Amino acid sequence: MSKRGYISRYFLIIKKIKNTPNISYNELTAQLEKELQPYYEADQDLFVGFSQRTFQRDVKDIKNIFGVEIEYNRTSKGYYIADDESAAYNFERVLEAFDMFTIMNVTKSIAPYIHLEQRKALGTQHIAPCIKAIKNKTILHFSYANFWAESAPTKRTVEPYLLKEYKGRWYLMVIDTKDGNTKSFSLDRMTNVEGTSKKFKLDTSLNIAQNYAHCFGIVSPNAIAPSNVVLAFNAHQGNYIKTMPLHASQHILSDTPTELHIQLSLYITHDFVMELLSYGSNVKVLSPKTLATQLKKELKQALQQYN
Repeated sequence: MSKRGYISRYFLIIKKIKNTPNISYNELTAQLEKELQPYYEADQDLFVGFSQRTFQRDVKDIKNIFGVEIEYNRTSKGYYIADDESAAYNFERVLEAFDMFTIMNVTKSIAPYIHLEQRKALGTQHIAPCIKAIKNKTILHFSYANFWAESAPTKRTVEPYLLKEYKGRWYLMVIDTKDGNTKSFSLDRMTNVEGTSKKFKLDTSLNIAQNYAHCFGIVSPNAIAPSNVVLAFNAHQGNYIKTMPLHASQHILSDTPTELHIQLSLYITHDFVMELLSYGSNVKVLSPKTLATQLKKELKQALQQYN
């Protein structure tokens, strides 16, 4: 079996045990073979049957390679993954990436059944040098092209603090040494990324991660404190909002057959306003009044485009 085949098998074992805690060995092998049958024809190396001895060796390899501990529960006679909550979400994203990797590797043979969105590279090649600079607290140089600027890319020198993902793009949150302001730069518009050995002093009064925890998107906060926002969605749109919350702070105030009322705690930024506008008549801002007024203004200006 190829190296990719081994890695694929490891991820598949992890995924099944993660989704079905305390699963027995027999159940695990049966589920895997059933689930992977459509992929066998496309890639024979993706997965092969394994013995109990092979499985135990895989468990050791998974711990050494990925740091994931698979343990056996003697009471339930099944396997489970021992992890902490802080690492759980990150690992779910790794599993999601593996699913996409598997699909994209067999996409030619299943082309009639799946359509993948075509998109350009997202600048993920810059993630490693950015993380290194963040961890080491060192200055970072790069060239940057703004979407609205027709001139050549400008050279930037920044103090990097945080990487943030938003709508399929990665952004670097920094302090720009030119003016001392907090800014965000999209990795897909960065070129000539160059790390340095020059250290910078971390501003302990600035907690970018905490500030952006109350942001929708990547636009910097425009207020001292986040606002309490109350929104009303019609029942149909409300079903989507319940399954995919707008923000981590979202909680339901009321849920009736006709309307869903939710409350959010966040900064009112341009990104958030644009998101609300995308829902059209399916949403109504109940508070704060300033946000409702802002949406009215935007909607009126949009309507004037058709007068």
